[in-house]
Amino acid sequence: DILSSVDEAIQKTDQIIQKSEELKSGLMNELLTKGICHKKFKKTKLGEIPEEWSVYTIQELIDNHFIDSNQDGNHGELHPKGSDFMKDGVPFLTATDIRNSIIEFKNCKHISQEQAKNLRVGNAKNGDVLLTHKGTIGQVAILETNKYSKIMLSPQVTYFRIKGAKIN
Repeated sequence: DILSSVDEAIQKTDQIIQKSEELKSGLMNELLTKGICHKKFKKTKLGEIPEEWSVYTIQELIDNHFIDSNQDGNHGELHPKGSDFMKDGVPFLTATDIRNSIIEFKNCKHISQEQAKNLRVGNAKNGDVLLTHKGTIGQVAILETNKYSKIMLSPQVTYFRIKGAKIN
């Protein structure tokens, strides 16, 4: 009876968590497509958005110099091998480290400072918009950390370096 009661409580808790996640997803969708306190809206290929918002492709953002640069991590022989990873060091972000607009540093892999110096691309900086595009696709987060002075990206993640404060 006790175990059945515990199982029932766990099942109810799981249902509450599922409903909470659905509510959060709906609220986030509403916030990202409608904003806050907007009165006038326009139809776009993404749906209805506030009248004063604009929709651009990544290429248009690059062409109009809103994005300064974009780059994913190292491919080929410079890519760290399993034996290169360590508990501490320079974070090496993969697609699995970005979830729900959050970068999960606590579980990410790390490489040595020396190895990070030898990597030619994929050095992310604060303010970069990170987008996953292999394995886990479409997760986005803004890199903001004071803990690490250097962060490297895997080929699964691309940074988009925003020029100025034109993109919110």
